[in-house]
Amino acid sequence: MDPITIRDATLADLDGLLAARYADSPAIHRDRIADAISDSLQYLVITQDGEILGFGLLVHTRPPHWPVENPEPPYPQMIDLFVTPSRRSEGLGTMMIRHMERLASAAGYARLCLAVDPIDNPDAQRLYARLGYVPIEPEPHRSTWRFVDSEGHTHQGSEWSLAMAKALA
Repeated sequence: MDPITIRDATLADLDGLLAARYADSPAIHRDRIADAISDSLQYLVITQDGEILGFGLLVHTRPPHWPVENPEPPYPQMIDLFVTPSRRSEGLGTMMIRHMERLASAAGYARLCLAVDPIDNPDAQRLYARLGYVPIEPEPHRSTWRFVDSEGHTHQGSEWSLAMAKALA
């Protein structure tokens, strides 16, 4: 068995990304890979033996075509960290977070931010807290989001959100 690696996602990863998540929305992954060509974000995959085990975005700055949130979240920020359900509790999320922390630190950032849904995903909040992330707002709030992908499909939702951050070495 090959070692687990974390690397930039490419279009060659599209089938594996779709198998992991967003199978009905391939433009989400294609758009992220295209956005990663700029310096505004990095789209990373966790792989082993050619299989995509998870993915995540490290957003340095908001790409110009992304909708502006009110208030706009602090950057850099981890977004949509995902590990395939069958491979959870193996430390893959921790590996990805540590990798993103190193990338952010190497880029000169003093802290890394994220938003977590503490109501529907308390396990993620506990993971972030265990890794040193602390809330930067007093309480969770309802967050709504909406974007249109490159194929013209509208994606929208509402969720609880708690902003957290960690100082980087």
